[in-house]
Amino acid sequence: MEFDPPVTPEAPAHRPSFAARLRTSFFTGVVIIAPAAITVWATLWFISLFDNFVKPLIPDAYNPDHYLPFKVPGTGLVFALIGITLVGALGANLVGRTLLGWWDGLIHRTPVVRSIYKSSKQIFENLFSDKGTSFRSVCLVEW
Repeated sequence: MEFDPPVTPEAPAHRPSFAARLRTSFFTGVVIIAPAAITVWATLWFISLFDNFVKPLIPDAYNPDHYLPFKVPGTGLVFALIGITLVGALGANLVGRTLLGWWDGLIHRTPVVRSIYKSSKQIFENLFSDKGTSFRSVCLVEW
């Protein structure tokens, strides 16, 4: 047996005012545009950061800004990525591991720098480790 709810007269539909619809549309636009704008801004900032730091180090023969009539954004970033890849390839062989061991020993003897280096190295080793157990659980270590 089905139960039918009592019949009540329908209330007139509440229509939001023009100002309320305008405000809703504005905030919807902010929610849509803000992440995209922040992403574009952060990307351009990151590229210009590398360009400002690396481009002066690039020889004129390899820097397209010296022989093209316009600036090429991202050249510094590309050269930085190539340099990071070369350092990674160097660090994977015996000579590189020897140099890294020397560098670690030097840093570990430097009082203030040692804590910053150890912390950042540990974070990056955990982020890029091959094991799937990185950051799976939280622990509390009493200091």
